[in-house]
Amino acid sequence: GLGCCRWPSSPEVVQMDLLKDQALPNARDLGGFTAGTKSTVTYGKIFRSSAPVAPAHANAIELAGVKTVVDLRTDAERTGRPLVVPASATVTHLDILADEPDDAPGSLGRLAAGKPPIAPDGMNPAIMRETMAAGYRSFVLLPGAQQRYGKLLRELLEVDSTPVLVH
Repeated sequence: GLGCCRWPSSPEVVQMDLLKDQALPNARDLGGFTAGTKSTVTYGKIFRSSAPVAPAHANAIELAGVKTVVDLRTDAERTGRPLVVPASATVTHLDILADEPDDAPGSLGRLAAGKPPIAPDGMNPAIMRETMAAGYRSFVLLPGAQQRYGKLLRELLEVDSTPVLVH
């Protein structure tokens, strides 16, 4: 999540409302967030959500005018829950955990589905917290993840790519 940041408030969230009204889980307009010291993300340009995997999600994406959908999931996640997006949207796959050396993506997927991984002997809450923290650090520290985030940022700079939905 974006727990590091204070959620901006603005009446200019029509597109986000379209996404939420169509039950696209965890939909957020990232407009209003500070990007650096003097810039602010423009409303209606970058959204985030859970994976759009139902016809209602595709409908919300189309109604909001989203042009590009960026899928950060692993190959296994995409195979297990394929995207459902309108033909009007271009999809970019950027598996940020492609070079993760262990089963962290699978474990995080099981946790997100409410099915915690089987804890090995000796696992305790402190070790579990550190394991989860290490997994989240890998989202941004793996060299492949950093390359893919760079590609995501370049995609955001393309004039015809926005609005963009990242999940």
